[in-house]
Amino acid sequence: MKQTKAIVFTTMLTLLAFGAIVYTSCRKDRCKTLNCQNGGTCSDGFCICATGYTGTYCQTPNVSSIAFRNETFTPVTLTINGANYSVDTGKFITFTGSYGDTIKGTAFTHGTYGLNVDIDPFKIVFPVRGTTMHDLNVNANFFFLMATNNNSTVPYITQVHVYNPQSDTVLDVTSVYNDGRSYHIGYYEAFNDTKVALEKTPLVWKFSPPFSTALTKNQSYNAIIN
Repeated sequence: MKQTKAIVFTTMLTLLAFGAIVYTSCRKDRCKTLNCQNGGTCSDGFCICATGYTGTYCQTPNVSSIAFRNETFTPVTLTINGANYSVDTGKFITFTGSYGDTIKGTAFTHGTYGLNVDIDPFKIVFPVRGTTMHDLNVNANFFFLMATNNNSTVPYITQVHVYNPQSDTVLDVTSVYNDGRSYHIGYYEAFNDTKVALEKTPLVWKFSPPFSTALTKNQSYNAIIN
C-alpha cells in the first residue's frame, strides 16, 4: 500500500513538473512569433511600444498637433509646404501629424497700412501626444502704431507721418475720428530717432529713451490727441 502511494505521489510530481515546463515553454513561445516594430519589445505576448508609437505591433506613430497662434496686431499669412493660410489676430490654426514628423514654414503680418513684417522662420517637430502651441509674433525691431483722437476741435485725421532715418512715410488712413477710439494703423520699424506726427495737430511724438532700445517684443504705441 505504501509503495502504491509512493508511486502515485511520484507520478503526480512528474506530471506537475512536466506541466510547468510545458507552460513555461508556451509562455516563451508567445513572443517568438510576435514582431514588435519601431523599437517595441515583447512582454508576455504583448508589444510594449517605444515612445511615440502605438498599435498591436507598435506599427502606428502617435498622431499629435501643432497649433500656430497669431499674437500680432494684424492678420498673419502663414506659408507651410507651399500652401498659404490666413490667421486673424488672436486666433490659431492647427495641423496634425505623426510623432517625429517636422513642419516648417514662414509667416508675415498682413496689415492694411504700415509694413508687412516677416516673422522668424520656424521648424517644429510634432510632439509625442497632445498639442504644441507656437506663437506667431514680430521681434522688438518693430512697433505697432495706434491713434486716438480725443480733441473735439479736430473732427478727423487722414494722415499719419512716421519719420525715421530711412524714410519719411505719409500714410493715408480711412479716418481717425474724435470718438475716443484707438484706431489700428500698422507696423513700423523702430530707430533711435523715430518720430510720429498726425495731420492737423502740432504734436510730434519722439520716444525717450530711444524707441529701438525701449521696445519689448511686439509692443504697441498709441498716439493720443487731447
